[in-house]
Amino acid sequence: MKHRLLLLSAVAMLVMTACEKQMEVYPRCFSVSETKQVIFAPGNLMYQPFSKTYRFASEQTEMWGNNNNQISPTYAGWIDLFGWGTGSNPTLTSQVGTDYASFDDWGSHLTESGWRTITYEEWNYLLQKRPNANKLYGTCSVTTANGWSQPGMVILPDRWDFSLDSIKVEMTNEYNRHVYSTEKWVRMERAGAVFLPACGNRMGTSVNGANEYGRYWTSSPAPMGCAFFFGFVRGNQDDGTLRSNGRAVRLVKDITSPSQVPAAK
Repeated sequence: MKHRLLLLSAVAMLVMTACEKQMEVYPRCFSVSETKQVIFAPGNLMYQPFSKTYRFASEQTEMWGNNNNQISPTYAGWIDLFGWGTGSNPTLTSQVGTDYASFDDWGSHLTESGWRTITYEEWNYLLQKRPNANKLYGTCSVTTANGWSQPGMVILPDRWDFSLDSIKVEMTNEYNRHVYSTEKWVRMERAGAVFLPACGNRMGTSVNGANEYGRYWTSSPAPMGCAFFFGFVRGNQDDGTLRSNGRAVRLVKDITSPSQVPAAK
């Protein structure tokens, strides 16, 4: 009996240890399920058709907005609004739903491995279900180095120190309710904050809503030839659209150990 109790105790300790490992929260990371954390790419995904080159935005506030109306296979500039799952064909502008029947992840076309598109269920967990979720994201404006106030949304990592410059985030009807100076944003970014600029939307070669609302793809298909995305318009959110619409893409990478967490900038 004594040996049996010792065995049960050992098993219980192993289970508790496993649970503790699953629940460990890494710095500057974001929970997208009860057992999975990710980091976000350092900026929105961008593509130069002429050179067939992908890159991340040089700053989290960087976006091309109305310039996406010049999208074509030979365009020498950069685009950042893509039809759903167009990793191998990022200049596709067709408005025929069947041209977007399958999802080709942009992350699989990058030189650095591990990047992927977040699922709708993960977005939902990140913004609605992780501990203190409603206190960790909100609409805002970030003042760029050239003095432009870029509207968008900020998302804070799981382990956020709210004493940092008395940061307050909330979904409001005014992007300018919370304006972060360049200096303050640098400190927030070093601590792991993510900023999603209000990139607008592309339909065919027409762009609208730049600096008014944000639309970000997920990898999750929806019925009737649609797909799920995460969107914000000041204090509102929405989540379903035709796959032919051009949306922004912010990739993520799974983190399973502290050694994978990038050092603070």
